[in-house]
Amino acid sequence: MMGCDIHITIEQRKDGQWERVHWYNSTRNSWEKWDHPPDVMGAVKVPENFKRRCYSLFGVLAGVRSNLLPCIAEPKGLPKDLSFPADDHDNYVGDHSFSWLTLQELEEYPLDQPCFLSFYAYADDYPIQKPIRNMAVGEWFEEVLPVLRTLGEPDDVRIVFGFDN
Repeated sequence: MMGCDIHITIEQRKDGQWERVHWYNSTRNSWEKWDHPPDVMGAVKVPENFKRRCYSLFGVLAGVRSNLLPCIAEPKGLPKDLSFPADDHDNYVGDHSFSWLTLQELEEYPLDQPCFLSFYAYADDYPIQKPIRNMAVGEWFEEVLPVLRTLGEPDDVRIVFGFDN
């Protein structure tokens, strides 16, 4: 069975224009074709979980593959002012459910909102309440948002993404 993966690009607005932010980590190097190390080229180091398969996160970002947690926004499509051609294979953003979110939208997500989960064990249903922050989604927000904050004001930084399969 094949799974669904997220493809994320980071952009920042400079002088009124959106520019792609190159990023890297040990699992996906966006600088593979460059002649110099990423820090020399100005790439931003992101946490290991930046681009991982997490259906709860996909649901939070765009209502894709999970509806257990509140969604920030249904897919908006690719932004009209995207910093690269949408059909550029070097900047692949997936096959479907394209969207984008500003850092401000991400920061406004209610991580402390309680989430009710239900677990089935031994023929009994046990509802469990815990804050979203205590789930894998919270870990993503807590590790990724500080990196995005270094790139500019909340309205001048965004992630652009899509999904495959």
